Amino acid sequence: MRRFTTFGGVPYTVISASTLQPASYTLFQCYGCYGQIADHSYEALPHALLEEGASVVVCHVRGGGELGRAWYHAGLGDKKGQAVDDTLSVIEHCYTQGLAKPSTSFMQAYSAGCVVAAAAYHKSHQPLKGLILHMPFLDLQYAMQDTSLALTSEELEEWGDYSALCPVTNSNSRANVCLTVGGADLRSPPWHTANYLSTMSDTSSIWLNFLEDTDHNVENDSEFQQQFIVSTCWSVSSWIKRAWNVRRTEKLQPRINPGDFP
Repeated sequence: MRRFTTFGGVPYTVISASTLQPASYTLFQCYGCYGQIADHSYEALPHALLEEGASVVVCHVRGGGELGRAWYHAGLGDKKGQAVDDTLSVIEHCYTQGLAKPSTSFMQAYSAGCVVAAAAYHKSHQPLKGLILHMPFLDLQYAMQDTSLALTSEELEEWGDYSALCPVTNSNSRANVCLTVGGADLRSPPWHTANYLSTMSDTSSIWLNFLEDTDHNVENDSEFQQQFIVSTCWSVSSWIKRAWNVRRTEKLQPRINPGDFP
């Protein structure tokens, strides 16, 4: 485990099995919300990748709690875009330091951290190879406008000018993305993913694992995500429809108004 700091003062941690060999893949992780400390090194996917010679980069961006309350408030509300810029600065610093390269680099995030991760992915001038989103909260534009939705009123302070951050309204339409979605998830309902995927072009590679009866608290499907990483690096573009049928397809159709979503 090694600690680095970007030229702009953003700390990050690199975890790898060896410091002598170049990494086969690089998995960036970020959160940058609610003052929580980003430490995902215990998850199954990073462990599986480390065994394959990959490295994991944990981005300690503003909006998180790594450097105390002031660090959190520096990425809160209308300053939330700073968390995205910090994530990009870590990625670019890793590239310039030879710790990662765009062709084998991926971004992983969970829940609200998916807003930061997806915004960084679509904004990056040196694109990552792919994006891995677990129980993703993505559609800020609609979620923050409807205060009848669960958690919306208490989220407004966290996100500030959400229109500039929303991955649905700021997508560049071309993506390699792997998503795990819970059909019974009330914190990140399936319409978040549906509206996000509706912005994707036909040339996108989308791997979707839809768990119909699963709520927000479920472990990452590390095998599914690892297959995505390997296949994407080898340019095997395909739709993965796991446990998929017509009824579930209808349930994930994009809705303009999330209040109409069942």
